[in-house]
Amino acid sequence: MQPRPINDKYVLCPFQIQLCDQQGGIALGTAFFYQMEDDTFIITNWHNVTGRHPLTGEPLHPERSPLYIQAKWPVVHELGDGQKAVRLELQTIEIEDTQGPLWFEHPKLGSLCDTVAIPSERLTYWPSAFHMAANKIDETTIPIEAGLKVMVIGFPQGMSTGPGLPLMKTGFLSSVPGYEVQLGGEFADIGGMKGGIPLPAMFLDVHTIPGMSGSPVFGEYTGLWNPDDLTASRITDNSTIGTSRKFLGCHSSRLWGQEDRSGLGICFQESAIEEICQAKHRGSRFPRELMGDNC
Repeated sequence: MQPRPINDKYVLCPFQIQLCDQQGGIALGTAFFYQMEDDTFIITNWHNVTGRHPLTGEPLHPERSPLYIQAKWPVVHELGDGQKAVRLELQTIEIEDTQGPLWFEHPKLGSLCDTVAIPSERLTYWPSAFHMAANKIDETTIPIEAGLKVMVIGFPQGMSTGPGLPLMKTGFLSSVPGYEVQLGGEFADIGGMKGGIPLPAMFLDVHTIPGMSGSPVFGEYTGLWNPDDLTASRITDNSTIGTSRKFLGCHSSRLWGQEDRSGLGICFQESAIEEICQAKHRGSRFPRELMGDNC
């Protein structure tokens, strides 16, 4: 089969990252761009940039922690005679300066919301389809409910295809939207679970593995719906029929105990990413609970 031109904006949305220190690469992950008004951010997981477990603060590597990120971004090469070629090459993203971490974390939850935003810019010379902000690819409103088809797009175990394209894992939205998920909770006599940590996230029935931490998650709906009124049960002039996709949030790797054992993935909702980008609360390398009043 001959390679075809790459124009799938969803496949081209994420990019592969390598978390590095002075000795080189420590671990691999995934990241993507997110746009809020005039600001652009790189979104990935808190545990990626810190090398620590977001709940306990325990190091994920016994002796090393990330000092910078290398991202595989497009580089345009002049071939002569007006011809150009685009190749993915490692480029450095700084994550610290003399004042500390450059990333923003959730203003209230800190590391518990395993998502960070790094101020950045999408380079203007890139081909238009490459690495579009995940929330700007398709801004159509779709019905989001349990059982919705979801796609996690990233680099499992560092794997890619062709010139460095990510892989897509599909599954279903497991939890009912609109409710926080409880991590680490237990059975309660009344109501839901007790003793857990409520987080702005959704459970996914998707088998993901290391390397996909920080992947964008998209929902896909096929059918008939009214984008202006998702509760409408009849056809109107505004009704849409077909298939459309919607950005849902940032995938977090399987670090979460019973949720992992249940075969569930976790997606931190777009609303949490919006809070992070709006608040611009400078991050920390340790969970706030371990830092007391100094955070």
